[in-house]
Amino acid sequence: GFCANNLRHTLTVFHEGYHPGWEDLQDTNFKAIVDKLYKNCSIEIGPHTISGGPANRTETNIGLLNFRQYNSINWVGHGSSNRENLKVWGWDPSSDYYILDLLYDHNYSYAWNWGDYDIESIYNLNLFLNGYPDQADTRHPVLFYNNQLDTEISDNKRLYIYPAIRTDYFWREFYANSTIDKLIDERGLHIAHVYWSSTYNIPEIFYNDSGIYKINSTWESTLNHMSEKQQDMGLWCDTVSNILDHLIKVRDVTITHPDSGNKYMVRYDKKEYYDRFNYVDGFTIISEDNISSAQLSNRNYLIFVDGNELVLNRLTDGDEINITLFAASSGIYNYSLPRLTSVGPYTNIQKAEYNLTAKKITIDCCGYSSVSLTNLNNIKGTSGNYKVKYNGIHYEYGNTNDYIITNCSITNCSTWEFETYYEPLFCGDGTPYGQCSTTKPEYCNNGTLIDNCSLCGCDAGQDCNATSSMCYTSATTYCTCNNCTDCNDKLNNPACNTVNLITNINHNETCIIFPANNKIFDCGGHTIEGDSTGGDIGIHLNKKSGNTIKNCIITGFYRGVALYYSTSNLIINNTANSNSYGIYLYSSSENILSDNTGNLNKYYGIYLQSSSNNAIVNNAAVNNQGHGLYISTSDGTGNIINSNTLCNNNQYGGGYYDIYDADNNTGEDNTCDTAHNWNDTGAVGCTFSCVANTCSDGTLYGSCSTTKPEYCDNGTLIDDCNLCGCDAGQECNATSGSCYLTPMDCTCNNCMDCNDKLNNPACTVVNLTKDIYHNGTCIIFPANNKIFDCLGYTIEGNDTASTYGILLKNKTNNTVKNCVVSDFWHGIYLLNSANNNLIVNNTVDSSGNAGILLQESSSNNIVINNTGRFCGWYAIELHSSSNNKIIGNTANNNSVSGIFLYNGASNNQLINNTATGNSNYGIYLSSFSNNNVVSGNIVNSNNYGIRLYTSSENSIISNTANNNTRGISLSSSNNSNLNSNLVCNNTNSDINIVTGTGNTGDNTCNNLDNGGNSVTCTTSCSLIPTCSDGTPYGSCSATKPEYCD
Repeated sequence: GFCANNLRHTLTVFHEGYHPGWEDLQDTNFKAIVDKLYKNCSIEIGPHTISGGPANRTETNIGLLNFRQYNSINWVGHGSSNRENLKVWGWDPSSDYYILDLLYDHNYSYAWNWGDYDIESIYNLNLFLNGYPDQADTRHPVLFYNNQLDTEISDNKRLYIYPAIRTDYFWREFYANSTIDKLIDERGLHIAHVYWSSTYNIPEIFYNDSGIYKINSTWESTLNHMSEKQQDMGLWCDTVSNILDHLIKVRDVTITHPDSGNKYMVRYDKKEYYDRFNYVDGFTIISEDNISSAQLSNRNYLIFVDGNELVLNRLTDGDEINITLFAASSGIYNYSLPRLTSVGPYTNIQKAEYNLTAKKITIDCCGYSSVSLTNLNNIKGTSGNYKVKYNGIHYEYGNTNDYIITNCSITNCSTWEFETYYEPLFCGDGTPYGQCSTTKPEYCNNGTLIDNCSLCGCDAGQDCNATSSMCYTSATTYCTCNNCTDCNDKLNNPACNTVNLITNINHNETCIIFPANNKIFDCGGHTIEGDSTGGDIGIHLNKKSGNTIKNCIITGFYRGVALYYSTSNLIINNTANSNSYGIYLYSSSENILSDNTGNLNKYYGIYLQSSSNNAIVNNAAVNNQGHGLYISTSDGTGNIINSNTLCNNNQYGGGYYDIYDADNNTGEDNTCDTAHNWNDTGAVGCTFSCVANTCSDGTLYGSCSTTKPEYCDNGTLIDDCNLCGCDAGQECNATSGSCYLTPMDCTCNNCMDCNDKLNNPACTVVNLTKDIYHNGTCIIFPANNKIFDCLGYTIEGNDTASTYGILLKNKTNNTVKNCVVSDFWHGIYLLNSANNNLIVNNTVDSSGNAGILLQESSSNNIVINNTGRFCGWYAIELHSSSNNKIIGNTANNNSVSGIFLYNGASNNQLINNTATGNSNYGIYLSSFSNNNVVSGNIVNSNNYGIRLYTSSENSIISNTANNNTRGISLSSSNNSNLNSNLVCNNTNSDINIVTGTGNTGDNTCNNLDNGGNSVTCTTSCSLIPTCSDGTPYGSCSATKPEYCD
């Protein structure tokens, strides 16, 4: 209706406790309406508050920021007490009413909506006095134009008055066209009415014509006059034609008088419902006076009257009957539905002639929070097994009982639907209609069993074909995995007895959490690597049995492999090096640990606590800082320790041993030098000595030589790159144990491939060779000293929150260049002391939040020659990050700011950047972002060119800030140097220091408010030479794309 009538302005609710989510547009239905009005019809959305006082400052700022996307310039308030408090306290930072600076910063006018005044008082008020209402007359305050600099109405502002039309206010003052003309023509006010319910009792406005309410012709004339006066404004005025056209467009309903066919407003006049209009798709609701004479055009129109039966015209055999029941109060009592009296030959729905197979009753609570239903009767059919559903859920049978709904209550509702339907008998196997059979995937549909695996699922080991709805046996290749979640899912799948890892995994939390028993997990020599932080576990079994873990390399976890309360598992041929604990058993028994390696761990190689009757055979635990093999007290008995190599442990020094046994366990043929409470059978300590088998280069038995990949095996050096690794630039032949040089392909074509190449020591430079489309975070830099060159290719996300195109977390000396990154939450993200990196020649498009973000002490980075555009908040943001250089970047057409420094982002250099066409700020320094240099930047055509808020001692030098609403603005910012800036042709002010002291400098501008600081403009903008076509310096020519430089 708004769109159809070419309207351009409306007010909406900005903050009100009854509408949670509206102030930040989180209510999706509300936001969809606002988006449609703005995007489809270019209607200005005016935020409107009807709270008793202003919302808290944080909520207000969030709301104003969100509504900026709709180019709102008018904020509509409500309440004289609210205005009075804002007039006195609105600019006082110590007051709860301190929000006028926010309105000012967001470029809002301020219009008051209140009705307890007469029109002469409105006309006589001094509406503008340096931004404040007339101090001499506060009895009937109306409007407040929130701009401290203007003393008259600005051409680009519109001020509205919304008089409430109700019986106890001065509505008659608006009855005459002459008084309307005073406000519109002489005072420049725009008028739109807000109707209160009591208006319908004012005969001069509305009158009752045999139950049909009409608008008084004199009042209609006044409204039409008002609409004509304001036609060029596109302002909504509630004239008769506007009201009816709006209802027709929105509801697709034509409202007609039953006799004449003319359009009228129709009112349901019963009980407490006297003040409500109701127009419902396909229904006409009229008063009891007309029910007997109503003649409707077709059977889809029903009439309902409180406490009476329904009258229906032209009911036909086989019809589906839809009824809407409106709550006239908080209770609906003893209604006969649908005992229909018909004009035709049939008189009652219970008659056999009515073969009604479906009937739906909609109960509209009409705003009541709780509605009681009592004895709604006769909702039943002629035969068969009829049931009732509400909102799709079975309610109760109705085939024999008149009262199908008895004494129930609907709470927290707006609309409920009750549907009666015929339910056939059970299927042949006894499955009820609408239920899944015990034989998957069969489903009982109208008495027939059909396959429906989408609804009923499949048996273990089978998958669902969504097209045919049939189940099929899973392929064995399904049981491979490539990340932690994938592996856990496959281990939990009954069809997968063996799960094979097919690639290396890097993960910063516990990875494999065995969800089942009797499984085989085979890593095939692949690595599972943690981040060496926290208490994470590489592979974790808790209360599990019958499982096998083999051929895994686990490193970088607190515990490499950990078994808790687990029995009868096999841990074989795994390498658990460089963890805190290599292999860890707690209260676990009858497990076998065979041919595993637990070397170079921070504490112990193999650790058993309260664990009995395990077999520890042919394992190696070498060069651990604590014990090699540790068996604690508390029932750690009955373990068999055979043929293990336990050497060169106790790297901490002190009371650590190669083997430490706190209980009485047995073993033989072990190799160690130091032992506590341990003797092999027939020996003192271990059977073999590590020192006695030292190799020729001095490498101890069971240790790696300094010459990779050599390993000392019982006095002989052998190649074992699986254990000892290879030098940089070499790879390991897992079969021969030798290292070899191979040419490395350092190109990549997907996220995982790029991450693997960046993690490869042989790849100093990694080049992207095709576009990437990815649903999560894509590039997660795994290493330092790398160059990632996209060569102009695109990395595109799917607009999901908390996803990043390229992430550098705690990484240094890397370069990211020539990338196009679009549709992530942050495009390029440097986090947690990501220092000394170079971000160059990238384009970041359409990020949900920031295009390029440096956060949490990310310092000494260079961000140069990048483009950030169409981002949801900022093109480039520095958050708590200092000593960075932001040079030669383009940050145009972003929703909030081009470049944003926040929360102590200090000692940065912003040089020769361009930030134009941003919705709010070109460059914005906020929240103690001090000692920054902002020089040589072009910040044109923004709301603010450059703004400093609570940020001091900055150097703002040689910048161009033209054609903004405000050129350069400082609030609560001190001791900054503003010098040699060109600040011209800005709408409200060129340079404006709202609050702050000690600021200095000389610039070129016309409109200066230095707030008592030593900031001057000795050169006028008029003295700056213009180009040959008359374009002023720093402005765009009418001949695009020419610019006057």
